[in-house]
Amino acid sequence: MKNGDMTSRERIDAVLRGDTPDRVPVFTAGHGITRHMLGVSYGEMVQSSRLMASCMLAWQDLIGDDRLMAYFDMMVEAAGFGMKMVFQDDQPAYSDKDDLLIKSPDDYFKLERYDVEKAERIAMTLEVADILFTTRGDTVPVAAIVAEPLVVLGLLRGMEACLMDCIRHPEAVKFGLDVVTDVVIDYARALTRRGVSIIVNCHDYGNRSIMSEKLWMGLQGDHLRRMNAAIKEAGATLVLHNCDANPYIDAAFDDIGYLDVYQCAALPASCETWADYKQKYGSRAVLFGEWWPPDLAAVGYDEVLARSRKMIEDLAGGGGFILGPTCEYPSHGPIINAKALVDASRMYGTYPR
Repeated sequence: MKNGDMTSRERIDAVLRGDTPDRVPVFTAGHGITRHMLGVSYGEMVQSSRLMASCMLAWQDLIGDDRLMAYFDMMVEAAGFGMKMVFQDDQPAYSDKDDLLIKSPDDYFKLERYDVEKAERIAMTLEVADILFTTRGDTVPVAAIVAEPLVVLGLLRGMEACLMDCIRHPEAVKFGLDVVTDVVIDYARALTRRGVSIIVNCHDYGNRSIMSEKLWMGLQGDHLRRMNAAIKEAGATLVLHNCDANPYIDAAFDDIGYLDVYQCAALPASCETWADYKQKYGSRAVLFGEWWPPDLAAVGYDEVLARSRKMIEDLAGGGGFILGPTCEYPSHGPIINAKALVDASRMYGTYPR
């Protein structure tokens, strides 16, 4: 420790080593909300690398978050394939549903691996990572998000049609997954070369609300294992994220593996309480959460403090816990509640030294 306090990087490194830091780390997952730091629109922010980086740095200055995010939105990999995007003033960008890249099952076979360094939005994200790491990487770790391969295909095809293809045309989907997985691995490696030390992979399709566990693992289990192994080989900390109410947590731990941190929004069926969850999984990975984002937008500062204190009591014993929301901090939520997360860590999450 330096002067009695760890830097964010030291704090996160301690948690990942299995040591207890000075206090519970906090990842507020502020992405879209950071536009308010400079008073710009969502669309303006996510079309400018320097503006995005400036918003993220200003957010970290104000809130005291323990990580910085090199991230625009979930469209980055899909845009590299040529998917047209629609930008909005007050919401994330989305696929142009009137001109989807994959219009029929045959189009999966037309996907080609591309050079991520030359793909415009990936290159922009890499520039954000460069700026963040150069500006503050010695004291604050830089994180980034890469998409689950099925998510990319869903953005290129449309989610409903992609899900039907998973059942009716699995070989076409698997071909697409092969190509997308190669691209995501290339992207993750490029991020680590820019100083990104934490990579988040979102299992958005890995839950009972979307598809069966058998179908999910049968289609892309091998792809996820290959992708996660490559991320670890690149030297990054791997965070697996699932914000659905019915996540396939055991598949993530037992069948896919390689994870260092697990972020979920709901308890697995085998656990009745968060304390049970800590006991069962806390020795296998650092646990991250457990705030449901809409709740963060609906309650007041004092309630955030009180409920965060309970989360710390249930999950932070012995270390191995990061406080924060289970998905992106609400882009229209009260900024003061993000500050409350950090305040709760400082008030209730200190460890004896």
